[in-house]
Amino acid sequence: MKKIFINGLSALLGGGQTYLINLFGEVPDAEIHLALPDELRDLVPRHKNIRLVPTPIAKKSVVHRLLWENLILPRYLRENEIDIYYQPSGTLPLRRIEGTKTAIAFRNMLPFAKTETERFNYGWKRTRYWLLRQFLSRGFRQANLVIFISKYAKSVIDQCVPKREGRDVVVYHGLDEKFRLPQSRPASLPPGEYVLYVSILNYYKAQVEVVRAWSMLRKQRPTSEKLVLLGPENSSYGELVRNEIKKLNLENEVLVIAKVPHSELAGYYQHAKINLFASSCENCPNVLIEKLAAGRPTLVSNYEPMPEIAQSAALYFDPYRPEDLCQLILNTIDESHKLDKLGEAALLRSQSFSWEKTRRETWQALLSLE
Repeated sequence: MKKIFINGLSALLGGGQTYLINLFGEVPDAEIHLALPDELRDLVPRHKNIRLVPTPIAKKSVVHRLLWENLILPRYLRENEIDIYYQPSGTLPLRRIEGTKTAIAFRNMLPFAKTETERFNYGWKRTRYWLLRQFLSRGFRQANLVIFISKYAKSVIDQCVPKREGRDVVVYHGLDEKFRLPQSRPASLPPGEYVLYVSILNYYKAQVEVVRAWSMLRKQRPTSEKLVLLGPENSSYGELVRNEIKKLNLENEVLVIAKVPHSELAGYYQHAKINLFASSCENCPNVLIEKLAAGRPTLVSNYEPMPEIAQSAALYFDPYRPEDLCQLILNTIDESHKLDKLGEAALLRSQSFSWEKTRRETWQALLSLE
């Protein structure tokens, strides 16, 4: 029986945690050694093949985690005769791991999107993305296996890090079936119809431009629908969004809702008249796949990998040209037949994604390492 060590200590946010929880919905015939942050330990299913590894030192800070990965982890892998080391966040210890095959996943596109990182002010965030690019590039060059979560992501790394020692595979993210089950309308929504954009408020998500498009729309159409922006905020960009709403006198027309539990999102998607997704920097966006599963018409950024994910099941616009989105909404919002056809196409496209398929392909790729 092969031994696999999975380092999930960096899964501190929703996307990384969702990935790990669903990865362990099924466990292969292998001995799994698993390192997790405390909040995930009770969410991953218990299984006889899973051994939770205590890592108290690594959880104290990012610096402590790096020290643990470079000083303690290699000894653990050697002493326990681990066959495969998998790091879903994409980095590897600074010292080569001898005697163990290594696998990483590429999930964070921002370090390789110079145009997007330049939207941030000079400071720690931009420096952090530059450093992360160096660490990720090193991992891509050395890993025996790289798991990409979209073809677009692979094409970016093919260009940025062309010389890689190992092989690679594309495995898309999955979809929880609950997003296809009918849900009641959430109480926090305003009465009447609404257009919904779910995503963190951040520079590359273009909520400011979406608000401007909504202002243009209201000048051309007596719009009874509300615009709902739902998601946690990057503090500085969230302030920009709120200032834009105030500047355009849209306080009663645009509703900003803070992050809601992931389990409740399906209700928001399913009752929207239109779902929007205006991001310009993604790898394989869970949110877009979830929106498609709602069976509602979806208007999406024309930046890759959004067309790769949604294909013909969505209509596309340039997220940094508010007039594009305004015109697209004008062309669709009052066309019930068009909206219905778009919703049907979205639901059909969502059936291409499942966590069962993601699990199967991921475990197959890892266990194929010799």
